[in-house]
Amino acid sequence: MKKNIGERLPTFTDEEKTLLKGSIDFLGINHYSSRYVKYRPNSSVPIGFNEDIGALELLYDINGNLIGPASACDWLYVVPWGFGKLLNWIKVRYNNLPIVITENGVPIPNEDTFSLQEIINDNFRINYLSDYID
Repeated sequence: MKKNIGERLPTFTDEEKTLLKGSIDFLGINHYSSRYVKYRPNSSVPIGFNEDIGALELLYDINGNLIGPASACDWLYVVPWGFGKLLNWIKVRYNNLPIVITENGVPIPNEDTFSLQEIINDNFRINYLSDYID
């Protein structure tokens, strides 16, 4: 991080570091989608999150399979297995720290054209929530 971000990375005094270490009670997560990532060496692209971490976001796996079904947002794909992997990683990395899911959901493609019956029988979101809970 220090190499990629340099002076834009915040610094902490020794006292601040001591106060911060071990001070977390729980982790709140807003989760909507996942991505595959691939290393991207430094580029001449303007500074930003993906450039800072040296990552290229991918929606397809190495076999060309889409990461998950599309939603009404071009950035949001339904990827419950990615959410599960994230939760398991956090559990191991942070010694079973309590986790609160603060946001999760999905907009349905073409929902504005749905009939009342289609809106009432919201199978897209039912499946989304069921898959994420599972």
